[in-house]
Amino acid sequence: MRSPNDSADKTRKRILATAEKLFAQKGYNGVSVREITQSAKCNLAAVNYHFGNKKNLYFDVFRYQLLPRLAEIETRFEDNLAKQTEINLETIIRTLTLVFIEKHLNNLGNESLNSMMHREINNPTGAVEIVIKEGMAPFFEVLIKQLKPYLPENMDEIKIKLNIFSMIAMSLYFSLAQLPVTTITGKEYNETFINQLTEHIVSFALHGLYGNSGEIC
Repeated sequence: MRSPNDSADKTRKRILATAEKLFAQKGYNGVSVREITQSAKCNLAAVNYHFGNKKNLYFDVFRYQLLPRLAEIETRFEDNLAKQTEINLETIIRTLTLVFIEKHLNNLGNESLNSMMHREINNPTGAVEIVIKEGMAPFFEVLIKQLKPYLPENMDEIKIKLNIFSMIAMSLYFSLAQLPVTTITGKEYNETFINQLTEHIVSFALHGLYGNSGEIC
């Protein structure tokens, strides 16, 4: 027998899925709560009960889609790093790079999320900032903790964070730019080429950290 909690959870997920589809198609300002409830086959009270209002629902769509992805990346990073026989700056960068590349290559087909992100960038509501604070910022703290033992004591956290952004940016670019990369290099995104991309990013990141002098900058 289905419990009331199971029923409420299914209703909540149905509202989130419906809202995601409509927000992706029409944007935040183009969708009314009434339209969402009609499409989700529920009443206004359900939206109020689970989310409070339309903006909270919109924010929770981003949380529902992005926070589990960020949590999975963090878990895979920590699990894969723990499997390394030796942990140093190079293995940390390699593990981070490979996790990001593999994760994003496996999640390029979410058109609703891609559309919402595009709309949010052009007309920000604060949704992405919430996900950054709740998901990305804690992961950065994990990365800083892992990297710090291998970096000079005088390297401040701003510099460390900028280096992390650079590593992630390279990984995301090579994940999202398959067409130009394949066209120009003539290489398909198979396991061999992904490993080559990973080693390229690791080498590039280490060169950026150590600089031309051979010392971490």
